[in-house]
Amino acid sequence: NQTEPVAGNYFPITSSIFIRDKKSQLTLLTDAAQAGSGCVRDGELEMMVHRACLKDDGRGVGEPLNETEFITPYVGDNQGQHYGRGLVIRGKHLLAVGAPAEAAKIWRPLQDQLYMPLMPFFATNSAKLAKPSFSALAQALPANVQIVSLQQ
Repeated sequence: NQTEPVAGNYFPITSSIFIRDKKSQLTLLTDAAQAGSGCVRDGELEMMVHRACLKDDGRGVGEPLNETEFITPYVGDNQGQHYGRGLVIRGKHLLAVGAPAEAAKIWRPLQDQLYMPLMPFFATNSAKLAKPSFSALAQALPANVQIVSLQQ
């Protein structure tokens, strides 16, 4: 029995969320978990990056949603008093737009860049690699296939 039309449509978004119609798909990739909704109003995608409620709203938490730098312990007087600067959330959001049938070709490489960025390695000029290169493939893999790990 859904009685909260906005809150009831928010869900945890840990990697991505999308909306689409017959012609287009909008995909949003995120590197930090947050709340999101794609169905409060048709054609809108909404992400909740940071929320704050400076007074208890009386809906069960028993305290305001005021995330700050410091908080007093929940013992004795002044339990859970928030003070200091408000928290700052930093992260990345990547947007991709394309036809629904082709959308994965756009967002999948972006997802790889966001979650598995290239890791540079450096060595001195005198260092020699045991195996400078290796490939077990006779030809390139299709764009939608990846080898994540390989064991001998």
